[in-house]
Amino acid sequence: MNADGSGKKQLTFNTKIPGGQSGDHLGAWSPDGKRMVFSSDHEGDWEVYVMNADGTEVKRLTHLRDSQDPEEWFPDDWILVKNWSAGKNTQEWILMKADGTDIVPVPQLEGVSAPIDWRP
Repeated sequence: MNADGSGKKQLTFNTKIPGGQSGDHLGAWSPDGKRMVFSSDHEGDWEVYVMNADGTEVKRLTHLRDSQDPEEWFPDDWILVKNWSAGKNTQEWILMKADGTDIVPVPQLEGVSAPIDWRP
C-alpha cells in the first residue's frame, strides 16, 4: 500500500475451517520492512508464519502444541512470540530466530502476563 492509502493488496487468503474460526493476525514487520511475521489458523491451529512484504514466500515457522502469536521483531532478527493455550491463566513467551530456529523460553515474573518491555 502506498503512503496515501492507495494501492492496497490483500496478502493472505484463508478458507474457513469447518467448525472453527479462520484468520490471520499481523504480528510485526521486520526491522527493514521487507518481511512480516504473523499468526494464522488456516492449518487448524494458531501458528507463526513469515512472508515477504508483497505476500510471496510464505513459510511456517512454528510446529508447537499450543497457539502462538508473534508480538515483536527485533533488529537482531529475533521474534518475540506469545505462546498460549486454553485452560492456562497466563501466556508463556518464547524467542525465536526469524527462520524459526533457536526457540527459547523467556523468563517471566510470577503473576505477570507479559515480559518486561526492553525496547529502547
